[in-house]
Amino acid sequence: MSINGMHNMETILQGILPPQILQTLEENGVDSSVFLSLTEDDLFRMFPGKVGYVRKVMMVQSELNAPLSAEEATGPEGDSDLPGVLQSPDVRSQLTAAPMAPRILDISKLSSPSMASVGAGGDDVAEEAGSHQDLESSDVALQGPSSRLETPKTPMWNMFTTPQTWPQYSDRVVSALKSGNIMADWDALIAETAYFILKHHDMKAPSEYDDVGRLVSERWPCILFEEHGKKPWNHFVKRLSQKMRNIRWTRKRKMEQTKQPATTKRTAVAAADYSFEADGDSPEELLKADLLSELQKDKPDKAKIGHLQKLTFNLRKREKPTFHDYPFLLEEKFIKREFFLRQPEVSEASLQQNWTSLINMVTECTKQDRFENTEGEIGLLKYVDTKIAITKRVKKLQPAISVEKATYIPTSVASEAPRLVIISHEDDHELSNGFLLHDGNVVEMRDTKNVMEMVLFLSQAYYAWDLQYPIQYQVLGFLQLFLLKDRLSPFERSCSFFKFEKRLRSLQHVE
Repeated sequence: MSINGMHNMETILQGILPPQILQTLEENGVDSSVFLSLTEDDLFRMFPGKVGYVRKVMMVQSELNAPLSAEEATGPEGDSDLPGVLQSPDVRSQLTAAPMAPRILDISKLSSPSMASVGAGGDDVAEEAGSHQDLESSDVALQGPSSRLETPKTPMWNMFTTPQTWPQYSDRVVSALKSGNIMADWDALIAETAYFILKHHDMKAPSEYDDVGRLVSERWPCILFEEHGKKPWNHFVKRLSQKMRNIRWTRKRKMEQTKQPATTKRTAVAAADYSFEADGDSPEELLKADLLSELQKDKPDKAKIGHLQKLTFNLRKREKPTFHDYPFLLEEKFIKREFFLRQPEVSEASLQQNWTSLINMVTECTKQDRFENTEGEIGLLKYVDTKIAITKRVKKLQPAISVEKATYIPTSVASEAPRLVIISHEDDHELSNGFLLHDGNVVEMRDTKNVMEMVLFLSQAYYAWDLQYPIQYQVLGFLQLFLLKDRLSPFERSCSFFKFEKRLRSLQHVE
């Protein structure tokens, strides 16, 4: 079926445009003959986003406005009369003065049943109006050059070739592209390109993505990455395809409608605000009961206790650990294990290295202050405690770290903050063992061998029991910062603390 000279421009438009657009044109008083003189820019302004309609109108223009040869103009019998559409004043004014024969436009290239109805007669146009909505499905086949009816390799072949078919990038993206510093606005470039392409064509084939990357890189070489070899635009293509998939998924999710009500979800609560309610049936409560039964045995299996301690760790993070519920937290071995569960990034090797560095820095400070140290590492800690002690009036407590004779009998009072008592021999030169005192409980340290391990054990107990340092124990915060390298756990610092910390960091440039 074809359109010959028996139909004018108005009839042709009725076959390629939907009734809604035709009604709008009629209401605005647009004459159909105007379409023969409109440029591509004019058509894009008239039909924004409707690439298919613009291409069809331009194809009709190219066929009706093309000049004819003398042989075609005279026809087979030499008749120079122009019937139909070529005799109308609208069309004849656009043609040359030479006699011309009617042009034939093959409507099979428009791929539309409503267009085919035009060749059967003008009266059938209204009956086929319902099929106008199918015209947009032929957009892909009509995105070739406007002057030819060639089929492009991909729909992207005609995109990104003229200023009208390029995305209207924002000023920020254009400035970044021109300066070559597009990585600062890389996400914006990808997003604007993706939305532009999806507005005109929903491409999915890898060859189409490759065409886009090649065409964009030819204009803006700054998007190329030489690491990708023969196709340096592959990084741009991968990010573009990912962005387009995300956009499609979002749009599909909004379009999908379901009659089922939305599932109600409980509001998430932070672990610190969570109050655990034991119901006797939860796995953690069963593990907790198993742990208590193992501790009550005459000869408990310490390997099993360590395993159960790890399994019930999340339970102790939710509720305040008590010695009544977890009596194993009063044993040296399990206190250390609990600390490493809470601070998995800390290693024993790093602790030894941090301690050596700390002792060297404090020793340098004592030399500058001409401080005579006769007690070794304990004397250095006492020096630090004096330097960073809080000056305002506070309740006086027992020292956080103290040294006692071998005749000392360890005792603790209720509500007492954890503190360390180190036992020394009579010659006052060798330390034997120590005790950790807290809230009426006494923990004897049998596995510790030196001052560093004893002092570290005191800090580990605060972590295992989930306690805050008293403001009087500034030295414990000092050990947390320089020995454990923990900056996240909060503690109150005195003005002297900040001054001494700044002094140490200026000595060794500690990060």
